[in-house]
Amino acid sequence: TGEGYSLIRTEPIRGADPANPDNWIRSAQPGGTPGMSGTGSDRFLGTANRDSDGDGLSDLLEFFAGSDALNPNSAYRPQAAVKTLTVGGSEASYLTLAVRRNPAALGLTRVIESSRDLRAWLSAEADLALQESKENSDGTVTDLYRGVLPWSGGSGETRFFRLRVSNSGAAGQ
Repeated sequence: TGEGYSLIRTEPIRGADPANPDNWIRSAQPGGTPGMSGTGSDRFLGTANRDSDGDGLSDLLEFFAGSDALNPNSAYRPQAAVKTLTVGGSEASYLTLAVRRNPAALGLTRVIESSRDLRAWLSAEADLALQESKENSDGTVTDLYRGVLPWSGGSGETRFFRLRVSNSGAAGQ
């Protein structure tokens, strides 16, 4: 006993219906992790912009992605690529963005932003569609987003993406 996953209510403070299975998730690690921050816990309690392992990613972003903020070799960075996909029965090239996330991480919000010049950043939500979500062997999920329109690769189509994650008003990139 005590070696299985725990069930965690996703919105215990807001009064979400506890009888609805959609309002529950499993703990990040077997045995549960109440009151802990870091790998395996469900809430981030650290310093959002700190980079404890010096890998260039904030501790908050590593928590969101399910990597270990104390291990520089565990970092999961969003990956942009151009891939050939079949959408609506037609095959075409699409700009894609793969984002790894920890589904057991509570209290976080994420925004994907895009820019053409690295100065002006706008929400990319209207330009992207979720293509698929795949559960990884470590319990994290990789969401693959694609552009809503095929990618022509012509000049003037430069696009940059960034992932902004926040926890109660603190942001990390």
